[in-house]
Amino acid sequence: MTTYILNPIVPVLHLRYLQVSEVALVGFLAIHTISKISYSLSIAYSEQTAKSIRSLIRIAGAIIVIAVVISYLSQDPVVAASISTISGLVIGFAASNLIGNVIAVIYLAITRPFRIGDRIKVFNGDGRVSDIGLLYTRLLLDNGDEMLASNSSMVTTNIILRKKEKGEENQEP
Repeated sequence: MTTYILNPIVPVLHLRYLQVSEVALVGFLAIHTISKISYSLSIAYSEQTAKSIRSLIRIAGAIIVIAVVISYLSQDPVVAASISTISGLVIGFAASNLIGNVIAVIYLAITRPFRIGDRIKVFNGDGRVSDIGLLYTRLLLDNGDEMLASNSSMVTTNIILRKKEKGEENQEP
Protein backbone atom coordinates (compact mmCIF):
# COMPACT_ATOMS: atom_id res chain seq x y z
CA MET A 1 0.00 0.00 0.00
CA THR A 2 2.73 2.48 0.92
CA THR A 3 4.59 1.63 -2.29
CA TYR A 4 1.82 2.93 -4.52
CA ILE A 5 0.92 5.97 -2.45
CA LEU A 6 4.32 7.21 -1.31
CA ASN A 7 6.56 6.05 -4.17
CA PRO A 8 6.44 9.41 -6.01
CA ILE A 9 7.18 11.36 -2.81
CA VAL A 10 9.60 9.23 -0.76
CA PRO A 11 12.93 7.95 -2.11
CA VAL A 12 13.08 4.18 -2.68
CA LEU A 13 15.78 3.78 -0.01
CA HIS A 14 13.48 5.17 2.72
CA LEU A 15 10.37 3.46 1.37
CA ARG A 16 11.61 0.12 2.67
CA TYR A 17 11.62 1.45 6.27
CA LEU A 18 8.08 2.75 5.89
CA GLN A 19 6.99 -0.68 4.69
CA VAL A 20 8.70 -2.32 7.68
CA SER A 21 6.91 0.02 10.08
CA GLU A 22 3.64 -0.76 8.32
CA VAL A 23 4.24 -4.51 8.76
CA ALA A 24 5.16 -3.99 12.43
CA LEU A 25 2.02 -1.92 13.06
CA VAL A 26 -0.29 -4.44 11.38
CA GLY A 27 1.47 -7.25 13.29
CA PHE A 28 1.02 -5.43 16.59
CA LEU A 29 -2.68 -4.88 15.91
CA ALA A 30 -3.15 -8.54 14.94
CA ILE A 31 -1.32 -9.76 18.06
CA HIS A 32 -3.33 -7.41 20.27
CA THR A 33 -6.63 -8.55 18.75
CA ILE A 34 -5.83 -12.27 18.94
CA SER A 35 -4.59 -12.02 22.53
CA LYS A 36 -7.67 -10.05 23.55
CA ILE A 37 -10.00 -12.64 21.98
CA SER A 38 -8.14 -15.55 23.60
CA TYR A 39 -8.24 -13.78 26.98
CA SER A 40 -11.99 -13.23 26.78
CA LEU A 41 -12.56 -16.87 25.75
CA SER A 42 -10.41 -18.34 28.52
CA ILE A 43 -11.36 -15.99 31.39
CA ALA A 44 -14.32 -18.26 32.21
CA TYR A 45 -11.89 -21.06 33.09
CA SER A 46 -9.39 -19.16 35.24
CA GLU A 47 -8.03 -15.63 35.33
CA GLN A 48 -4.48 -16.88 35.86
CA THR A 49 -4.76 -19.20 32.87
CA ALA A 50 -6.27 -16.46 30.74
CA LYS A 51 -3.40 -14.10 31.58
CA SER A 52 -0.83 -16.81 30.82
CA ILE A 53 -2.39 -17.62 27.45
CA ARG A 54 -2.52 -13.92 26.58
CA SER A 55 1.16 -13.54 27.46
CA LEU A 56 2.17 -16.58 25.43
CA ILE A 57 0.29 -15.29 22.39
CA ARG A 58 1.92 -11.88 22.72
CA ILE A 59 5.41 -13.39 23.03
CA ALA A 60 4.93 -15.76 20.08
CA GLY A 61 3.42 -12.98 17.97
CA ALA A 62 6.27 -10.61 18.76
CA ILE A 63 8.79 -13.28 17.75
CA ILE A 64 6.99 -13.81 14.44
CA VAL A 65 6.78 -10.07 13.70
CA ILE A 66 10.47 -9.57 14.56
CA ALA A 67 11.45 -12.48 12.30
CA VAL A 68 9.41 -11.02 9.43
CA VAL A 69 10.95 -7.57 9.93
CA ILE A 70 14.48 -8.99 10.06
CA SER A 71 13.97 -11.03 6.92
CA TYR A 72 12.47 -8.02 5.14
CA LEU A 73 15.32 -5.69 6.12
CA SER A 74 18.08 -8.15 5.33
CA GLN A 75 19.38 -8.16 1.79
CA ASP A 76 20.95 -11.57 2.30
CA PRO A 77 18.50 -14.37 3.22
CA VAL A 78 21.31 -16.33 4.92
CA VAL A 79 21.84 -13.46 7.37
CA ALA A 80 18.11 -13.26 8.06
CA ALA A 81 17.92 -17.03 8.67
CA SER A 82 20.98 -16.88 10.95
CA ILE A 83 19.60 -14.02 13.03
CA SER A 84 16.22 -15.73 13.30
CA THR A 85 17.84 -19.02 14.33
CA ILE A 86 20.01 -17.42 17.00
CA SER A 87 17.03 -15.43 18.31
CA GLY A 88 14.93 -18.59 18.44
CA LEU A 89 17.63 -20.46 20.35
CA VAL A 90 18.05 -17.66 22.89
CA ILE A 91 14.31 -17.36 23.45
CA GLY A 92 13.92 -21.15 23.56
CA PHE A 93 16.56 -21.57 26.26
CA ALA A 94 15.19 -18.62 28.22
CA ALA A 95 11.63 -19.98 28.09
CA SER A 96 12.43 -23.69 28.54
CA ASN A 97 10.89 -23.80 32.03
CA LEU A 98 7.76 -22.02 30.82
CA ILE A 99 7.47 -24.29 27.79
CA GLY A 100 7.95 -27.35 30.04
CA ASN A 101 5.09 -26.22 32.28
CA VAL A 102 2.81 -25.60 29.30
CA ILE A 103 3.55 -29.07 27.91
CA ALA A 104 2.97 -30.54 31.38
CA VAL A 105 -0.47 -28.91 31.68
CA ILE A 106 -1.41 -30.36 28.30
CA TYR A 107 -0.30 -33.76 29.59
CA LEU A 108 -2.30 -33.26 32.81
CA ALA A 109 -5.36 -32.23 30.79
CA ILE A 110 -5.15 -35.34 28.62
CA THR A 111 -4.31 -37.96 31.26
CA ARG A 112 -6.23 -36.35 34.14
CA PRO A 113 -4.45 -38.09 37.02
CA PHE A 114 -6.38 -35.77 39.34
CA ARG A 115 -9.14 -33.20 38.98
CA ILE A 116 -10.16 -30.00 40.70
CA GLY A 117 -11.67 -30.97 44.04
CA ASP A 118 -9.68 -34.22 44.41
CA ARG A 119 -7.74 -34.82 47.62
CA ILE A 120 -4.11 -35.66 46.95
CA LYS A 121 -0.84 -36.04 48.79
CA VAL A 122 2.16 -34.54 47.03
CA PHE A 123 5.49 -33.11 48.29
CA ASN A 124 4.69 -34.20 51.88
CA GLY A 125 1.48 -32.16 51.90
CA ASP A 126 -2.13 -33.32 52.01
CA GLY A 127 -4.73 -31.13 50.41
CA ARG A 128 -7.46 -30.49 47.89
CA VAL A 129 -6.74 -29.42 44.29
CA SER A 130 -8.34 -25.99 43.90
CA ASP A 131 -7.03 -24.95 40.46
CA ILE A 132 -4.98 -26.35 37.60
CA GLY A 133 -3.56 -23.36 35.78
CA LEU A 134 -1.29 -23.04 32.78
CA LEU A 135 1.86 -22.93 34.91
CA TYR A 136 0.91 -24.09 38.42
CA THR A 137 -1.44 -26.43 40.22
CA ARG A 138 -2.92 -24.81 43.32
CA LEU A 139 -3.53 -26.99 46.40
CA LEU A 140 -5.38 -25.95 49.53
CA LEU A 141 -3.56 -27.89 52.26
CA ASP A 142 -5.33 -29.39 55.27
CA ASN A 143 -3.56 -26.95 57.62
CA GLY A 144 -5.06 -23.99 55.70
CA ASP A 145 -1.95 -23.09 53.71
CA GLU A 146 -1.96 -22.88 49.95
CA MET A 147 0.67 -24.65 47.85
CA LEU A 148 1.58 -23.75 44.29
CA ALA A 149 3.31 -26.64 42.54
CA SER A 150 4.64 -26.24 39.03
CA ASN A 151 2.89 -28.49 36.55
CA SER A 152 6.18 -29.96 35.35
CA SER A 153 6.95 -31.07 38.91
CA MET A 154 3.43 -32.50 39.27
CA VAL A 155 4.05 -34.68 36.20
CA THR A 156 7.40 -36.00 37.45
CA THR A 157 6.56 -36.72 41.11
CA ASN A 158 4.55 -39.42 42.84
CA ILE A 159 1.01 -38.34 43.70
CA ILE A 160 -1.20 -40.22 46.14
CA LEU A 161 -4.92 -39.84 45.43
CA ARG A 162 -6.89 -39.83 48.69
CA LYS A 163 -10.24 -41.57 48.93
CA LYS A 164 -13.25 -39.32 49.24
CA GLU A 165 -15.02 -39.32 52.56
CA LYS A 166 -18.66 -40.44 52.69
CA GLY A 167 -20.02 -36.89 52.87
CA GLU A 168 -17.88 -35.75 49.93
CA GLU A 169 -18.93 -38.44 47.41
CA ASN A 170 -22.15 -36.72 46.35
CA GLN A 171 -20.76 -33.20 46.30
CA GLU A 172 -19.48 -31.52 43.15
CA PRO A 173 -16.17 -29.61 43.43
